[in-house]
Amino acid sequence: MNDIWWEKTPAEQNKALSDTARLLYIRKHIFRACDRETQADNPEEKDKIRLWIDAWSSLRK
Repeated sequence: MNDIWWEKTPAEQNKALSDTARLLYIRKHIFRACDRETQADNPEEKDKIRLWIDAWSSLRK
């Protein structure tokens, strides 16, 4: 793969853009879940939300 973005093929550019969009989508869900976790009242709800955060975080790889 080429190092400079303008030397990439259109397919490589599209993949890079879709990967970036995917990571932004996942990050948005992680931030929302973290907000819900800080607002949660009971430990069971916090644990449930923490599972979602871990699940979304695993998709980043």
